[in-house]
Amino acid sequence: MAHAVAGQLTADGEPPAGVVLIETHDPRHPQRDERLLALIQGGAARPAEEYLALADDTRVLAGGAYLRLFEHWHPEPMEVPALLVRATQPTAQLAALPAGLDWRPHWPLPADTVDVPGDHFTLLTEHADAVAAAIRHWLGGRSHG
Repeated sequence: MAHAVAGQLTADGEPPAGVVLIETHDPRHPQRDERLLALIQGGAARPAEEYLALADDTRVLAGGAYLRLFEHWHPEPMEVPALLVRATQPTAQLAALPAGLDWRPHWPLPADTVDVPGDHFTLLTEHADAVAAAIRHWLGGRSHG
């Protein structure tokens, strides 16, 4: 979504300073992406109270719509710089993917990449400070370069 919004802002003459993608997997063909399916399994494997909070009706419906929305959408190149923030630790399900399949997210367009402590599910909770610091560092480098 962030990439599409940045593209529209740019088309409207108001380009953002940058786009930050946090653990964003290549959106092309989401229903055939083994990594995305592993993340869904990982959500289901969480403790019951966490899973139930993740799997309420609204989120399940939104998740299905999200998959359908991105099935035919492909990010277009743009002049806005991008940062892909990735976790350094795989979830158990991502670690179990077939050998040779990199569990980490990859963006199909040019982007700076930074790896931060945590896994897909902990980046915005217990490792949020590290994520924020990485983003601040990147934005600071952009404003001075």
